[in-house]
Amino acid sequence: MSITVKTFTADEFYRLDELGFFDRDQRFELLDGQIVHRSDDVGPAHLSVVLRMTEKFVLALGGEFNVFPQVSLRLNADSAPMPDIYLAPRRADYYRGGGPAIADLAAIVEISDSSLAVDRGRKLLVYANAGVREYWIANLRAWTIEQYRSPGDRGYADVKVRRSGDAIAFDASPSAIFSVDELLGPRG
Repeated sequence: MSITVKTFTADEFYRLDELGFFDRDQRFELLDGQIVHRSDDVGPAHLSVVLRMTEKFVLALGGEFNVFPQVSLRLNADSAPMPDIYLAPRRADYYRGGGPAIADLAAIVEISDSSLAVDRGRKLLVYANAGVREYWIANLRAWTIEQYRSPGDRGYADVKVRRSGDAIAFDASPSAIFSVDELLGPRG
């Protein structure tokens, strides 16, 4: 018996979405040609951190970057993940003609609890292989922010873990300094 696996292109994935193939109450992504159902529980801590970070980023970086919360992103021909947040240079048309090019992305941020293994594994490699310059994982289990920079075909060469009391900034905007505590909020 042979098994055939159908892979999809980003164009096919978006067309399936347009046709209503996916349940609107659930999250689906395309990673390396495979449609992935995000079954991770988006609990109160996850939601709170997404909202908190989005607000902090808009206030501090809004003149320089558009902040995209939970919007699908076409990385390449066979990957279209839905990061929790990504930043791209501010455009007057608010990307009316289409999303940002990967080379223009300032950073991607994932908020991770039950999805930590995927965000550190498969997604990290997809982002690094696509050339995403900076990737943050807000690790809700350890209440830290993992900062990944210098992408390559095996992941990221520069990895730092920021803890409570630490400061953190995006390479694309080093003067906008955040504290881990303000981005994650109170634990528990």
